[in-house]
Amino acid sequence: IEEAFDLQIDDLQNSIKGKDIKQQRTIRKDINDLKRTKTRVLSTIDSSTTVKSLNNVDSIQNLMDSAKHNEWYTKGKGAGARNFYRDTSRVISYSIGKENNKFIIFKNLQKGKVYEKAVKYTAEVAERAVVFNNEIFKTVVQSLDDIPDLQLENIPQGSTSRFAKVVSLTGMRPEYLAELKFEDIDFKNGTVKYKDFKQPGKPKITTVSVNKTALALLQQQQNASIAHGTGGSRTLFVGTSGQYSKPINKHFKKIGAYVQLSDGGVDKFQLYDFRRLQKARLMANNAPQAVIDAMMGHSYKGPYAKGIMEAGITNADIRTGVANAEVDFYNRAGYSGDAVKQFSGSTVEGKPRIRIKAGTKPPDDLPPPAAGGGTGEVKQKI
Repeated sequence: IEEAFDLQIDDLQNSIKGKDIKQQRTIRKDINDLKRTKTRVLSTIDSSTTVKSLNNVDSIQNLMDSAKHNEWYTKGKGAGARNFYRDTSRVISYSIGKENNKFIIFKNLQKGKVYEKAVKYTAEVAERAVVFNNEIFKTVVQSLDDIPDLQLENIPQGSTSRFAKVVSLTGMRPEYLAELKFEDIDFKNGTVKYKDFKQPGKPKITTVSVNKTALALLQQQQNASIAHGTGGSRTLFVGTSGQYSKPINKHFKKIGAYVQLSDGGVDKFQLYDFRRLQKARLMANNAPQAVIDAMMGHSYKGPYAKGIMEAGITNADIRTGVANAEVDFYNRAGYSGDAVKQFSGSTVEGKPRIRIKAGTKPPDDLPPPAAGGGTGEVKQKI
């Protein structure tokens, strides 16, 4: 699919010569549109995906389902989604012919109803409203060790599970975690920084505080990459957000996990739901809004941003919020005793994981769980 985009872009660039000013302007706009969509497609699916494997109704549906959790998807009240579909379909037609393009069939299914559902804009497309449910949360969190590894040579064992765990603990957007570099992590101060592409123009560098367990998992990933021979890779997790999200979401589907929506309905649990649930947990715990925004990496301008500064929120306040949220995470997930060691595999950064379920008998070097086995309260200092 990446090559298909490049071929059409090159063809358009070669066609500019000899055209009048108006035609050149149109061609350059088409080139920019295709470059933008190419970047979005490659952040959603593996760049080695073939045109043939993408060109079927099920794959198209999966592509749109995966893409709809991005901020750009809802821009212009859904214009981002429609342009994404249009440009990808255009590349398919260019590559194998319009008569073979299944995107057109998809758009015409049931007189366009399937297409309209796939690209329909609602306020909840990117940030659908969820209701926190402890039992669902326990089921999903306690299953994260069971996620199968990506079958890629340059990704060390355990990467997929660690990726899911960091998202679950921090509420970080998967696309930002996938782009995280080792030098972006400050272990001393407990922060990570990433490029925020939500707003148009030059990306903003956002720094957020993360908890002790997430830092341990990130250190484990670095150590595993070095041992695997991929320590010099551009990014810490090497794979794309789409590569990780697909098997993780498939795992959630396999165990029958779902998320409860605020309108009373339910939907399949997806990796991105951990971000929504993080916000729901913080709000339920009455965390100050400014602390929530700082932990979630929200960016604001104008009076609201000024209000945050005037609220006098300090780094100490944010770190306290991070620690409280980490303890709350384990309590709600049914862990007890040394939950950090049980969940990450170690209290010391970089040690191998100990695969242990909440509520099961811990190894001899772990403290015994509180009464009730796996449902006792986590009280250790984070």
